[in-house]
Amino acid sequence: MLLAAGIDPVRDLTKIIMAGSHSASLEQLEAGNVDAAAASINAYDKMVEAGALDDKAVVLLARSDAIPSTPMAMRTGLSDGVKQALRKAFGSIHQAEGVTPEMILGYGGKKVDRYNAEFDVKVLDEAMKRLSQVTPEVEGEIMDKAGKR
Repeated sequence: MLLAAGIDPVRDLTKIIMAGSHSASLEQLEAGNVDAAAASINAYDKMVEAGALDDKAVVLLARSDAIPSTPMAMRTGLSDGVKQALRKAFGSIHQAEGVTPEMILGYGGKKVDRYNAEFDVKVLDEAMKRLSQVTPEVEGEIMDKAGKR
């Protein structure tokens, strides 16, 4: 998102801190150690709700395009029958005997109503196009700068 906005993290940011987690990034931001941080909206909301982050002192600058919750993946070499059986099992697990709504969890332990086993991965094309701008060279430069704090 920074690159798309014309901001070069290596050239334009004073420093980069790899905080280790979404909540740690937000803690660095609130402490004034950085001017901006990247974190999931789930981490932001949880910290605000818990009183661990002052939403008056920390302002949301931008939200990324929606990214589906934690993916479930399967090996491409599986037979079509096995792939279809897996899709059916995950897609209908919310209806399985003994499964309660509290058992169906997504990213960050957030309750979801079901898993979408027929998700069209083409939805991710735009996000992947943006992510492709973070080449190994750019990634290396970011890591080098983060190491110089």
